[in-house]
Amino acid sequence: MTSINRLSFDATSVLPIEEIAHWAHDVGAKVLVDACQSVPHMVVDVESLNVDFLAASSHKMCGPTGIGFLYGKSDILSTMPPFLGGGEMISDVYLDHSTYADPPSRFEAGTPAIGETIGFGAAIDYYMRLACKQFMITRWSSVDICTKACFLCQIFASMDQHCQINAKELPFVLSMLRTYILLILQHFWINR
Repeated sequence: MTSINRLSFDATSVLPIEEIAHWAHDVGAKVLVDACQSVPHMVVDVESLNVDFLAASSHKMCGPTGIGFLYGKSDILSTMPPFLGGGEMISDVYLDHSTYADPPSRFEAGTPAIGETIGFGAAIDYYMRLACKQFMITRWSSVDICTKACFLCQIFASMDQHCQINAKELPFVLSMLRTYILLILQHFWINR
């Protein structure tokens, strides 16, 4: 198993997950990505990343603590046994054995964290409302640095005009701008 984070604010870097996943899969390793830092700041497409597992937490997205999500490829999850028992994770019960439900129910034993789930859903809705295309990092690595700098200037110039940012949304917008600035600085730092 290869475990790696996608975005590091400490090192101000975005790691090439697609390449790392390809290298890991070439030697038969599974890939787990910690996307806690990246999910609130950039588009995360698990299909294009081609990772086996991806995890993120709710509190990094302005949601409640104690909840998050784990994405797993369905072919892998369907071969994994559950690690807890109870609730909706059983499909059929017999006198001498039982069968498990299909994923994801197989891994959802017991009473779920209902309040936290509702709060996490509201946080996801909040981020989806804020997902103006000019604030999402898409195919960032394929764009030259001059285009990135111009793009950043356009964001500053058109913030009020196009997205009607209110006080609640300002921390997210500033966080996105910080991410862009760090990526531009990283480019100059590496290529100097």
